[in-house]
Amino acid sequence: MKNNSLARLKGYDLVELKDSTRAVQAMEAYFAVQPTDKLLSSDVQYYGRAIALLGNDSLAGEKLLAAARMKERTPTSSRKPDRCSSARLYTKAMEAYKAKVASGKVAVNDWYYLGGIALRAQAYGTADTAWAEYITKQPSIYQGYLGRARANVGLDPEKKTWQAHTYYEEVTRRMKPEEVTKSPSDAEEAYFYLGFYHFYSTKDLTMAKCWFEKVKATNAGTANTKIANDMLLSKDLKDVRAGACELP
Repeated sequence: MKNNSLARLKGYDLVELKDSTRAVQAMEAYFAVQPTDKLLSSDVQYYGRAIALLGNDSLAGEKLLAAARMKERTPTSSRKPDRCSSARLYTKAMEAYKAKVASGKVAVNDWYYLGGIALRAQAYGTADTAWAEYITKQPSIYQGYLGRARANVGLDPEKKTWQAHTYYEEVTRRMKPEEVTKSPSDAEEAYFYLGFYHFYSTKDLTMAKCWFEKVKATNAGTANTKIANDMLLSKDLKDVRAGACELP
């Protein structure tokens, strides 16, 4: 696997994550090393999407138009990353990052990217392992715990063990107030899961109501927001006095 291919996948993934500043930086770094005759139309398209995330719609439009006019090429590695939503692409990207970390030449953020791509490939065991490694190196950053929580949701689709709850609790511990303001949907995701964890698993309705009220107060405007508001009005919770959202 050539570094240029990894650079491409890194840029694509940051665009999908809507990490605007780093997405543009990653795509520009990729364009700096990839020969012009090896560029794909999807490369220019993702660069345009990255620019759009920064709010420069005019320049983004120029890039997207240029991408539409390009004749598509197939990379020599037989990867054609013009359909990043496909599980096949994410699986290939995941294998590329697994090879990179196995080489021993691994940076902290390689675990971050491997965890994120593995989640998209629905390889939840790999994702959990990658995020666990990331946490050992960045224990104070909430994103590692959020990634591990999502991996464990995938590992427990029927909610038999509710094993993700410990990681969502860590998300709530480590998110700073300014991070909650910047990324309310991340905070809401943790509150929402913990609300249902206490509603169905511990059956502590006072705790459940507290977490659902935190979802309502966060008001991220997602489907979870509406569901939590409906739960607060349900016959099971509407007359319950909310307790404190205490963490063990």
